[in-house]
Amino acid sequence: MIREEELYSPICEWLSRLLKNRYKEQTIIVEDISRISLSKWLETNNILKFIPDGVCYDFKIDIIGAVISVDSANLYLVECKAGPITIKDLSQILGYSKIAMPLRSMIISPEGANSTLSTLVTVHGRTDILNYKDKISKDSIIRICKWDMTRNTIDYNFTLPYGYHP
Repeated sequence: MIREEELYSPICEWLSRLLKNRYKEQTIIVEDISRISLSKWLETNNILKFIPDGVCYDFKIDIIGAVISVDSANLYLVECKAGPITIKDLSQILGYSKIAMPLRSMIISPEGANSTLSTLVTVHGRTDILNYKDKISKDSIIRICKWDMTRNTIDYNFTLPYGYHP
């Protein structure tokens, strides 16, 4: 079985390509920050001026993506899991996302969601548990993604909720 840390580099590369293609005019930073707090990373990269409450983000996220323009910065939060993604794992990224209010939030695993989480979201339609902002919008829903180890990309056939791409 793969170790979680082995996912960081290929997922960073994938996210960097995605953001550079999506936000051509902005500065893009993507890094593995699993060993430091998000608040420390924001300070080190001079992003606190855009996110003042970031001094309170005293938690560790696996991968951060930042989309920076002249007068703003938006974050992409990514949690990685080596095994199937569980409701407990979702709770972790949901808590971080409610605090940091990123532009996009994802949890990624080569196994995808476990059957319980998948059933809750797809069969029972509980996409509300994925929302981290007051108003539900396409940009406030956590993406639960399956990582394709062979192609080093997201397997879009297994992204939850269906049709919500990273």
